[in-house]
Amino acid sequence: MFLQDEILLNLAESKFGNEKRENYLPEGCLEELITKATVRENLKYSADASEQRLLVDFIDRRAKKVFAITLLAVKNDELFQAMKQFQEHDFTDDALPVSDINNSHIAEIRQAFSDGKLWNMFRKRQFENKQWMFLAPVFTESQLIYKFKREHILPFKSLNSKIKESTFGDVFEVKIHESHQKGDIFIVNGNRVNVAVKEIVVRDSDRSTLDDVRTAHGIEAMALSKIREVKHENLIQCIAAITRGEKYYFLFPWADGGNLLEFWKSVPRPSLTPEFVRNIIMQMCGLAEALDKMHSYLGEAASSSQGRESDDSHEGRDVGAADGATPGSGGIRHGDLKPENILRFSGGNKREIGILKIADMGLAKHHDVNTRLRKNLTSTRYGTARYEPPEVGAPRLTSPATSRLYDTWSMGCILLELIIWLLYGYEDLVKFYDSVEDYYIVKDNGQVKVGEVRPDVNAYIAQLSTDKACTEHTALGDLLKIVRTKLLVVQLPPSRTTTVNENVTITPAVPTAPNATQYRATARVLCESLRDILGKAQNDDGYLYAGQAKTGTRELSRLLKPTSSGGLHPDSAQQHSERSTEAPVTESSLVLATRMGENVKWPKLTNVTLTFSDLADKPLDINVWDFSVDNDFATRLLDKLDESSLPSPFPYPAESEQLCDGCRGLNFWVPSFRIVDKLTDLQWRAAKCRFCEMRWTACSHLEGVEDRVRFDRVQSVIKMNESDPPVFFICRCRNLNTPIPIQIAPPALFPADSNARFQIMRSWLRDCNDNHASLKCTAQPAGGVSMPSTKNEDDDLQTKVFREIQARRSFKLPTRLIDVGIKDSETVKLYKTQPDDKGEDFEFIALSHPWGDPRMRDKFFLTTRDNLEAHFKQIDVKKLPDTFKDAVITTRALGIRYLWIDSLCIVQGPGGDFDSECKRMEDIFSSAYCVIAASSAKGQWDGFLKRRSSLPRDSVVFQRGSDPPFYVCRFVDDFNHDVLEGSLSQRGWVLQERALARRTIYFSGQQAYWECGAGVRCETLTKMDNQLNAFLGDPNFPEAAVHSSRSERETSRGKKILYYQDLYMRYSRLAFSEWEDRAVAMQGLEQRLIRGFKSRGGFGVLDDKAESSHKSLLGRSLLWHRGADEHSLTRITFPPDRQKAPTWSWMAYRGGIDYLRLPFDEWETEDIRSPWHTIEARTVDRAEVPELGATAREIAMGQAAAGEGKVIFDVTGKTGGLSSRILCVIIGRAKGQADIDSRFHYILLVRPKAMSGIGGTIIFERIGAGRVPGRCINLKGPGLAVRIR
Repeated sequence: MFLQDEILLNLAESKFGNEKRENYLPEGCLEELITKATVRENLKYSADASEQRLLVDFIDRRAKKVFAITLLAVKNDELFQAMKQFQEHDFTDDALPVSDINNSHIAEIRQAFSDGKLWNMFRKRQFENKQWMFLAPVFTESQLIYKFKREHILPFKSLNSKIKESTFGDVFEVKIHESHQKGDIFIVNGNRVNVAVKEIVVRDSDRSTLDDVRTAHGIEAMALSKIREVKHENLIQCIAAITRGEKYYFLFPWADGGNLLEFWKSVPRPSLTPEFVRNIIMQMCGLAEALDKMHSYLGEAASSSQGRESDDSHEGRDVGAADGATPGSGGIRHGDLKPENILRFSGGNKREIGILKIADMGLAKHHDVNTRLRKNLTSTRYGTARYEPPEVGAPRLTSPATSRLYDTWSMGCILLELIIWLLYGYEDLVKFYDSVEDYYIVKDNGQVKVGEVRPDVNAYIAQLSTDKACTEHTALGDLLKIVRTKLLVVQLPPSRTTTVNENVTITPAVPTAPNATQYRATARVLCESLRDILGKAQNDDGYLYAGQAKTGTRELSRLLKPTSSGGLHPDSAQQHSERSTEAPVTESSLVLATRMGENVKWPKLTNVTLTFSDLADKPLDINVWDFSVDNDFATRLLDKLDESSLPSPFPYPAESEQLCDGCRGLNFWVPSFRIVDKLTDLQWRAAKCRFCEMRWTACSHLEGVEDRVRFDRVQSVIKMNESDPPVFFICRCRNLNTPIPIQIAPPALFPADSNARFQIMRSWLRDCNDNHASLKCTAQPAGGVSMPSTKNEDDDLQTKVFREIQARRSFKLPTRLIDVGIKDSETVKLYKTQPDDKGEDFEFIALSHPWGDPRMRDKFFLTTRDNLEAHFKQIDVKKLPDTFKDAVITTRALGIRYLWIDSLCIVQGPGGDFDSECKRMEDIFSSAYCVIAASSAKGQWDGFLKRRSSLPRDSVVFQRGSDPPFYVCRFVDDFNHDVLEGSLSQRGWVLQERALARRTIYFSGQQAYWECGAGVRCETLTKMDNQLNAFLGDPNFPEAAVHSSRSERETSRGKKILYYQDLYMRYSRLAFSEWEDRAVAMQGLEQRLIRGFKSRGGFGVLDDKAESSHKSLLGRSLLWHRGADEHSLTRITFPPDRQKAPTWSWMAYRGGIDYLRLPFDEWETEDIRSPWHTIEARTVDRAEVPELGATAREIAMGQAAAGEGKVIFDVTGKTGGLSSRILCVIIGRAKGQADIDSRFHYILLVRPKAMSGIGGTIIFERIGAGRVPGRCINLKGPGLAVRIR
């Protein structure tokens, strides 16, 4: 057989993921096939024996792969000549791979192939292509990081076609050819395992994204290399981190048993035996021991002179410490422990626990990785709010984010869920998930936010402890006690670290003094506690599990409660974590009797307390922003400023600039730049060094709480203890070149009234006009023709949605505008727009502003019927309130002729046109050239162009040698504080104004901010973005809710529902000068929602259209209830000239609302009739109050201790007594196999209000909502037909 044929017969196949099929020669085969004998046989040369021997030796020792490739590329009689030429030029296996041979920069390679007759272009290409089948890599235990060419063939073969989607890409199971794996890292439980390939999928192929992915992969690989040094049976080890061209992979052992959550699901009712419980606790002990080893890890960063770089640090400071390490203490925390991240190696036994291993310790926890990959995310979420500890939701004054006690809280959550599964099975665990979405709540005591264990979690623990299998003196009882007393503990040690030597610190477990405060335990204490349980169980199977009958799940089930979702992000709506707490049942709490009976007594419903429910942190955090460098914009702006001959805004360091030697020598441009300061040393240095002083000012509140503080650079910002917002901003001048992206920006803000400040705003507008066409930030000219609705099959979904929304609009100019005239004019005037006015000739600015204290209404500057004609002639600018005067100045400075201000352009008071004009807010704010928001003003007379409210920004100048300087400044770009939490944003009208605006300039007391579809820009030239913020900043609201940003699919129905509910919950908590405006101040937004969701409705209630296949939208909209933060709602009194909101709408009340939470796949309804069943208009626009037709039924309401549901009254203390019978309307009921009496029914509570003259129908009003089992409702008979107003 020819050698070529033998090689081809021994090829193995490579196929995995979406890669094409390829063939390679397994490792070791070449040694068997290419021997001295086979080489001599194939060279076919009988010349000088010495010459032949030397060539054969050369091939055998150094060029077997080159020989095999050449054998397949040239004719047999040319093989000797080719190999001889390779020998002469020392072309060996070490030179492989080669590419583009003709243009190789290595002379020896070009010369080796210089024989044109032997190596024509085709044969060179053959050599280049065929080399890859001999270059498949071998993976060893001693190496982690591998970098390959794109053409390298990986020795992988997929074992199934299923590809799992992970946070940052795809995961698939492969088998690595045995000859390509070396070392015990492939052995688990004595068996060689398959491999999980995790590929980071680049979904956006632009250059910046590829660069970000490459950098993120490198950061992750370095972190995993440190974790690889922590060896433990219950800790997964990364096999390899691979770069293959522009593809990036991580290899891990494949867990044949899936993860812990999947095991719970696959064994829905575990059969408990002493041995099974023992094995479970042994694995939990192993996990705790593995955590302890991670937390105690002393790698290179912890043990080598505090991890400092030789020229970039000084005493008391660490620079470049390991990611994930606790400052000053070494150690690695996991940061995202959850059942899904605990892998199970079953050994083939599907019902046994097997070996559990902690996994996924990388991508989701590193901020640099998150920042770089966030736009590349798949639909799978990263990070898990359910298992986060309270210090995440409360200010980090007691612990930095790197606390190792973070992980022990997560272990407490996992162990509690484990106990529920063991005792009650997977079905009840799912009910627990539905009822309790996270484990703590955050309360604000007025000075600082404080966390505490959620009361209903404590109630679950208390109930579990009554189960016979979980009482005192049982293994599960002791395990539950560990959860309660050592893990789910909010309080952290006041001084967590105790010095062992100058480099190593440890965390104390619990206080030793009697009756001392209970602190959360370390992983080591958890491990020791679990060992104690195993010790007690050595000779006592009854202690492990004596086989007692369980109490069942009824008592647990009564603790289940519905929760509202919270969060605004449609792509993560089903992932939201809503922190709510349910108060303990008291004598004044409303509970429900267990069964309808003939002798039911109807109670007096006074002093009814509600169950508390509070919105809180979401997986997408509004407090965490991405800060990107945009030096193209900065350069264009500075060029414009140069044309104005302004003084240079980039100062050089003064001779008096005080810097200590350590700070002066800092190299900010090193990768993962970091400073770790000892607080005591930093306080001492602050008196002598400007930069030390700035750092001390930033962290001085930690004195006495922490002993060290950490500062990390993330591009152009520096964060403290991985917290947000950042504390410092790094900027540079244009002529300083840096090896990493650093923002070009002056270190100081321009004066508040300067032309330079307005030049920045003009540049924002110009940049948006020129570059944001795809984002549709620029308004369609008012009065112009709307975008045609013609559908193009080539349009993507986003374009189709935009076309449909645009086709429904017909922009018209506002009825009146303010003509601001020329720059120095002392007067302005109202202008009444005409039907033939063209929008492009009437670009206008719209002002969003607060009116002020309604008690000062007589001082408001308004247009009324009395002064309307005078205002058409002229308005003296000097007489304008400062806020309006500043709006005129700004409009002129931006080069725009017209301005719209509600109080001047809408005729106010009797005889005015407010009712008709307020319905046009959608057109006005959508078609405005730009909106300016007076965020710093409290009323009409405050103004917003005044001096800044804060002191000048602290900064320090750094300069190396003769290089131009750069600057480290105090971070001032706090959009959350300055805008989102500002007084203007608490006004009800402003939510609509912001959402409808395509782009807005906010004038806060600190600086001005720009917002459009591309994100937020600051006067400091910082560019920032936050996905959660982007939804109200969507210039084409509600496109972001209709179209998923993470896929080319339309957003799911469930996500849309959560989106609009969260929007309404937010709006319901905003304030109004006139509360009757609550029903109209959102009409523009509601019109957009109705169009975008293809529904009908009004008054904060949406309904599916008659032809829709879905019928649940109305029911879900009606199931709002008094908010967790409201003691009682207050009925709004509507003036005679304003349309009244019906009682079934939350817009009839003053106060915040939440929604009952219903499973999206479980819904039935039959007892309600839509107010819009004969009306297809998108909003109700008629004088009478719309009525909701319904069937009302009796409900048994009492104060029985064994209550099984929850109802919440809208108005506390005014629900009536025996004279007013309370009935219920069934809005929906859960589907399922259970009998109708046991299934939950979602209801409105109603009571009679009046008798209608039409057919004698009784008019009812809504008084509350809730959820009860069917046994509490009289389901017999047709019920009572009612009309609810």
